Amino acid sequence: MTKTERRVLWFVPVACGLRQVALAMLCLWLLACAPRTEIPSELSDFYVTMQRSALRFPQTDGAWDQHYGDAPYYGTAFYAKTPSLHDAAGSLHQPEHQALARAAAAHNAKTLARAQADRAFFLEHLEEVMMSVLGLIEYSAATGDRSGLSQIDQTLDVINGFAIALGYYIDIDAGMFAIQTYGPTAISAGVALLNLQHATYIGGEGAPDRIELARSIIAKIDEKAWDGARYRVSPRDGLLELYPNTMMMLVLCRLYERTGERAHLLRAEQVYEAIQPLRSPRGGYHSPYSAAAMGAKTDDYTTLSSQNYLTLALTLLFQNTAQARYFDEALYVLDFVRTRLFDPASGHLLHHFIDGRIALPSDPEYFCTGCNLQFLYAVHLLMQAVAPSE
Repeated sequence: MTKTERRVLWFVPVACGLRQVALAMLCLWLLACAPRTEIPSELSDFYVTMQRSALRFPQTDGAWDQHYGDAPYYGTAFYAKTPSLHDAAGSLHQPEHQALARAAAAHNAKTLARAQADRAFFLEHLEEVMMSVLGLIEYSAATGDRSGLSQIDQTLDVINGFAIALGYYIDIDAGMFAIQTYGPTAISAGVALLNLQHATYIGGEGAPDRIELARSIIAKIDEKAWDGARYRVSPRDGLLELYPNTMMMLVLCRLYERTGERAHLLRAEQVYEAIQPLRSPRGGYHSPYSAAAMGAKTDDYTTLSSQNYLTLALTLLFQNTAQARYFDEALYVLDFVRTRLFDPASGHLLHHFIDGRIALPSDPEYFCTGCNLQFLYAVHLLMQAVAPSE
């Protein structure tokens, strides 16, 4: 054996050993640098506090007082999915959750029956009708109670027929609170979401048709409201606003889940980048849609509802991309909600933050049980995204 060969044989194990050490160090560095996707204890504790607070919200014949349309979805779904109240010590038996879910589902069914019988009521209360359908869809999936499916399908068929008749984009007023408040892009996206939620949670033979209808609605929204970077409130309103964009982020993520077509997920990520000018250094995102109505004197205005929808959209982005930056951003939003919108005196999250202060009873809007219940739903969804088995 030559001297050169002996040197090579000596170097091989040393080199292999060095490579193993380098790989081990690289793994340790990656673990140290990797974003942690854990729910902070401050949020977990606050989540329990808000659950206890929500149990005190008055509910009459299944309808929560001061719910303003959101509770039929988020309250019904939350209590159906979380029959027990959880804290750091484990599960605390709360039969109230199941009772609240059953009562809310019964109320939603009555709302759909009234809407079927009274089309004027249907149009005037379109948001509440849509929220009632969404709540019943998740109630059915969570409890296994499929007794309301025919009513869900009948109402959804009417909503779909309404959307189709208007060319897949609901751009009329007709006194509808939802259109006036959130704009036609967000409401049209809501119809697409209805169909995708049905396909996700109920499925069945009609699921492909519902997915295709959602695809048609999204295509029309793109035609009417996409400006190349983000979604407009309407073809006539170019205000950069959260609602149309967060709703479309939700819809695009759901469509990606159902089809596997990556273009929808990439569009959702593009929309997220487009709303960054609304991000506030004091936490959360500005939501200017109702700033003037609330009497804001600056652009320092954020509503609880808008932050809830943004959290839902960020959670779906996190689930579908596995990028921790979306999880971290959801925590950024929720930390704003926890620290800036919570009123210790009442134990409630209030409607908005305006001009450096929390909402006051003298403001046009002050408190909404539906938004508080939506917050619980959003935190629960984020917790599921981190630990799906729980």
